[in-house]
Amino acid sequence: MSTIETSVTRLLVLTKHLLESLTQWAHQEASDKVVLDAYVKLGNDFRAAVRSFSAARVDISDLGDVPRALRIVLESALSEEPTQRNLDKFLPKIRGIIVALLQSLKNKQARAKELAADLNMPLNMSHDHLQDDRPGSAMPAKAHILPGAAPEHSRYSRAAQPRDLLLASSDALAKLQKGNVILRRASKRFSAYQFAKLANLSGSHMLRISAELPVPQPGGATEAEDIHEATSHSTPLGKSAEDAGLADSYIFLRIGDKTKKVQVQFPMTMASLRLLFVEKFAYSPKTASFPEIYALDLRTNVSFELEEHRVEEEVKTGTLLLLKAPTDQEESLSSLESSVHVLNSRMDTLSSELVKQIKDALDSAPISAHLLASQVSQPATASTGEASKELEQRNAMLTKALKNLQQEFKDVSQILQARDAQVKQLTAAMQHEIGMLKEACLEESSPVKSRSFMEESYTRLSEDSDSLLTKVDDLQDMMEALRKDVAQRGVRLGAKQLKSTQKEICAVKLQLSDLIEYIRDGKPSWKKIWESELDKVCEEQQFFNLQDDLTHDLDEDIRKIEETFELIEKCSVHQSKQTPKKNAFASQMVLPGPGESMYNLRDAVLSEVCALKPDHESRLDAIAKAEKIRERERQLQSLTQFQEELGDFVDEKKLKSSGGIEDLEKRRQQQDAENLKSSFGVI
Repeated sequence: MSTIETSVTRLLVLTKHLLESLTQWAHQEASDKVVLDAYVKLGNDFRAAVRSFSAARVDISDLGDVPRALRIVLESALSEEPTQRNLDKFLPKIRGIIVALLQSLKNKQARAKELAADLNMPLNMSHDHLQDDRPGSAMPAKAHILPGAAPEHSRYSRAAQPRDLLLASSDALAKLQKGNVILRRASKRFSAYQFAKLANLSGSHMLRISAELPVPQPGGATEAEDIHEATSHSTPLGKSAEDAGLADSYIFLRIGDKTKKVQVQFPMTMASLRLLFVEKFAYSPKTASFPEIYALDLRTNVSFELEEHRVEEEVKTGTLLLLKAPTDQEESLSSLESSVHVLNSRMDTLSSELVKQIKDALDSAPISAHLLASQVSQPATASTGEASKELEQRNAMLTKALKNLQQEFKDVSQILQARDAQVKQLTAAMQHEIGMLKEACLEESSPVKSRSFMEESYTRLSEDSDSLLTKVDDLQDMMEALRKDVAQRGVRLGAKQLKSTQKEICAVKLQLSDLIEYIRDGKPSWKKIWESELDKVCEEQQFFNLQDDLTHDLDEDIRKIEETFELIEKCSVHQSKQTPKKNAFASQMVLPGPGESMYNLRDAVLSEVCALKPDHESRLDAIAKAEKIRERERQLQSLTQFQEELGDFVDEKKLKSSGGIEDLEKRRQQQDAENLKSSFGVI
């Protein structure tokens, strides 16, 4: 089963490389040879996968000759010019062949798992029965498997081994014999991702595999060994597909205390849901990834995390979706925890370095020169009194030298502490400057540079992860073979083989650490670019939504203008038909009554004027509008009757059509040719 998984993973990797090489060929970034090399590698791995399925007794007669079908399409595609338009003509056929291959591989892999389960069931039962009936430990079985008799000294040395060592070795052998601890997590995740991606699914349908893979139980295989189970729910069928296109399809979106009702069109995807939150709430995630979306179960009133491959099944009409965005307190707490963790690690590093420096200083501390000179220069005497006197003097000198040395150590320690403080300050200042420089570069960089940086990071991560995945799969195959050799065949591995395997494991770990470090260093930059792009998307959406709303408002305003103009036109026509009244204004004047006084009217007018509160802004606006109207009237009055009639004549296109400048040029050329022919007899 492990061989099948490895071959399928390699086939998926090379399928991805083939599609990438075709894209590069269309952009004229790669030659035909690169595409052909990818095709040859794909054919070799396809034959390896066929052999692995045949070894597992799986019928592969219905797979067909996939390399031949691909070769026919690739030959037709490569014969055209390397453009994206030509590639788009052949890409559906290539994708159809690959999708059919993937579906067949999924079915074959499920069949291989069923056969492996049928074969392992009686073996596991008999193995458990033998273990129950066996009175001793597993060591005699190992001794029975090894061919030949062991030497005499080996028997005595084995008997002299401690009991704990024997128990530990027997436990290790039992673990190797009972279960397979190699889970192939990376291969399963990559295979599920590629199955969904190459099957022409959107990014939201790509299955998110849980990081918590099941722990293998002794004597049995895990449930995570098959890619088919990981992708069986990638395209669920729900009732939401039946409601597509209905006008009453809606969902509820909630962030914090705000809830909005949104008209949607089913089926929905995780990407469209995130875009709805961004569009309706102008939400911008401050974290490295978009927060999780939760759905509310109306029957139990419990919210649960919405998984990507269950969006179509769970999101229906009337579903309430909640975006649990991290609060400021949580963000500050997480940043504080990370800062404390970094500070603790730095303090541990500095303390260990300080202890090491003090030890080095103690080891390399020189003894005072005058002490050595006094020890060498003093002659040996036979007198006891002189010897005791010399001993006292020597002790005094040693004591003095020791005190001097202690004082020197204190001075050195003080100097080291001061230098460490300076180094810390310089390091912190440099890190701050580097961070500010990175932020300034990201802020000042153009969208084209940011996008090129993202594409470069994507390409590097894709290539490094594919290479590392292939190496890890090879190591897993080798570990599986070594496990069988040790646990089942009783083979003793040599020191050279163990050392070589250890070197390969260390090399893979080093490559993985480099990849992790690159991702960790690139995350802040990617986050900045994502935030800027997301803000740009929100701004553009708001702008285009505003323009859409403006078109509706402008249409309504123009309609009202037309209605008002029709009324004005009718009134003007009606008034033009009536005889004009000379004293119309005078007839509308309100004259005071017999008992009223003009003095009282003047006071009333003055009081109304005093009560007025002039609005200078509206007055200026009215003046500007009046100026525009006056300018328009001036332009209309400046036109004579002939100019008006001529303008209407031209605007209404009443001029006789002459064929345009092309017809005039053609007739001129014909006239020139006739003139030349009549003058010289030739054209």
